Amino acid sequence: MKLHICNMACESCKVLVKAELEKLGAHPVKVELRAVETKFKLTEKKERQFGAAIKKAGLELVKDKEALLTDQIKAAVTEYMERSSNIKINLLNI
Repeated sequence: MKLHICNMACESCKVLVKAELEKLGAHPVKVELRAVETKFKLTEKKERQFGAAIKKAGLELVKDKEALLTDQIKAAVTEYMERSSNIKINLLNI
């Protein structure tokens, strides 16, 4: 099962997500920035527990397509800004 996670931007986020899934016995197979795959589908209760645990670190489980698209756009803009040295404007303050 693939879960999408908003605001996941660094290696420490990946470590936290993996640890929280392991606590729930969810067996994470693949942990990437903004997404994680588990061996089995989480029950609603475990999904709520996982969501509450990662929320403490500022992360959020994404459930709807609009929120997922918004997170993907933010990630693309951030990545572009980090790679481009010629940008003269701070898009985050607009």
